[in-house]
Amino acid sequence: MRRPSRAISTVADVTLAILLIVAAMGVLATFVDSEQKRHDPMTAEYTAETIASGTMNVTYDVEAAIDDYADLAGVDADADYTDKELKRRAHGPIVAHAAAAAVRNLEVDRDALRDGSGHGTVELSKDAAYERAVDEALQTRLVESSFDTQVIAVWEPIEGGPLRGAATLGQTPPVDADVSATTITVPVDVPSVRQRTVDRVDDPDDFGIVANAVASAVIDGYLPERRSQRALESAGVRHDLTAYRYRRLATVLRTPTNGVESTVVPVLDRRTANASVANTALTRALGTQLEADLESADPARPAAGPLGNGTAAAERVSTGTVTITVRTWN
Repeated sequence: MRRPSRAISTVADVTLAILLIVAAMGVLATFVDSEQKRHDPMTAEYTAETIASGTMNVTYDVEAAIDDYADLAGVDADADYTDKELKRRAHGPIVAHAAAAAVRNLEVDRDALRDGSGHGTVELSKDAAYERAVDEALQTRLVESSFDTQVIAVWEPIEGGPLRGAATLGQTPPVDADVSATTITVPVDVPSVRQRTVDRVDDPDDFGIVANAVASAVIDGYLPERRSQRALESAGVRHDLTAYRYRRLATVLRTPTNGVESTVVPVLDRRTANASVANTALTRALGTQLEADLESADPARPAAGPLGNGTAAAERVSTGTVTITVRTWN
């Protein structure tokens, strides 16, 4: 079995459920990247409408995630799995697949944190197989288009914060191309907690409220408790993928003092499965690290935090949406 670069499937059997609201097209913003206007800027808007209203099938495999789980858990997890068991097929709106790819590619900038855990940018989640499959399906879907297209999807649970997921699909425009672009915002199946977080912040230094709200939404988006509990109690690929997601997150969020791995790993076995305990531990670990990034280095000056004070940080929460930019050129 091949051992490709580490990857994670962020759902058990199919892609994260993405809720597409076609009305989001009402907030399209069209602009031209180049000062020259030889290229009709409306082509990006037309393409965005196609992507928002069209659907496509995506076929990919989860072999890399199973291989990585075997490494982390020290087991021969994929010994009895057939190619059919490792294959996944997902059907949905094109824009939903692009958004899902961004959510799956979440990274944390550990150097931005001030909790002593800095190790550069680390992948909380990475699913190269899925992103490649979406890219191939998209380019096939647009093969008869009269212009070239690039789709960039970006997910920032906190705008400007240390968490970011992105997927770049399609072709890359030449440096001298006359490019037009349209941006749409797509809701995803991760809890949207901005308004609730804003309402809960009372003091300028309430960074913990913001951090914990975002951490809870992210963990719930990746590992919904009830579905994860059922998967952990099952056998086969479904169990191994879910256990892998837990192990991967616990490994990335581990610090010398939080003990998250020692809490999560024992409750992943079928006989001791407890998704609630695991989710609580992961949320606490991520929340602590996000708070270390958001808070001011000077407790007497809460507004000096990287995103301002607690209220300003709460207003930057965007867990429930992905921004998609469609670029076209001749």
